[in-house]
Amino acid sequence: MRHLSLVALTLLLAVGPLAAADLSQPESAIAVPAQAIKSNDLVGLFKALLPADQEKAKAEWQKARSQMSPSDKAEFNEFLNKMLATDAVDRIVSEMEPNLKDMNPAEMAAGVQMFGGMMAMQLAQNPQTKDQGALLQQLVMDVAAWLPTSGIEQPAKLRESATHFVNSIKALGVSNADELIALDLETLLTRSGNATKEMKKALTVYGLNPDAFLGSLALTNIAGSGDTRTATLSFTAFGKPYQMPADLKLKDGFWTFDADKAKQGLAPMMGGMMGPPGME
Repeated sequence: MRHLSLVALTLLLAVGPLAAADLSQPESAIAVPAQAIKSNDLVGLFKALLPADQEKAKAEWQKARSQMSPSDKAEFNEFLNKMLATDAVDRIVSEMEPNLKDMNPAEMAAGVQMFGGMMAMQLAQNPQTKDQGALLQQLVMDVAAWLPTSGIEQPAKLRESATHFVNSIKALGVSNADELIALDLETLLTRSGNATKEMKKALTVYGLNPDAFLGSLALTNIAGSGDTRTATLSFTAFGKPYQMPADLKLKDGFWTFDADKAKQGLAPMMGGMMGPPGME
């Protein structure tokens, strides 16, 4: 059952490029999906997929729901019983509040600066990853500045965030596993859009703004010819502007991100996270 809770979003991200007419221009490769998620319109995002990919997504959902085992059902039913109970928020708070006393945002910020700064320095020393190192260093500083102001150690914010989390579960509109697997994919996505809205609210409690981030995503400095383009992906996070290189490719007449080149670009950073040989 654990994979079912993420299957809808995973399908939307993995089954293929968006096929809306707007995506005939490179700039919309990020603008269209970002706007759909900002609007919590997972159905609209799904319907923008190529017809063949829509069918593939439906088949994957059918496979996932048909393979739900009795133990998975029991686990999910137990979870729902807790989340739909009238005292659900109280129970979440009582379970998690004892951990808050061990949270020290200042110490956490120092840890982020130390570990993240070491990674950024390592990347900056390599000419091929110098830009990634500069971006990571800026992100590390912004995260470290956010932590002491986030209120992650405050019981009142825990309760507020837990309330939104419980509301996100309620938004699915099911009371047991059988009701969940009875939903067709479009209905699941519609309700998941409402759940997404509540999950965003849970993040805003701690000073994060998912919709502002989504609204800031843009592709600029697009260059190239043929079926490939280079571009700059710009966005705002923690109130600060960020930029990073992006590669686009034309697939089936529509522009999408070049996943292979993205993986190649991330490889040096991932290698830095793993550490030197013998330290994994």
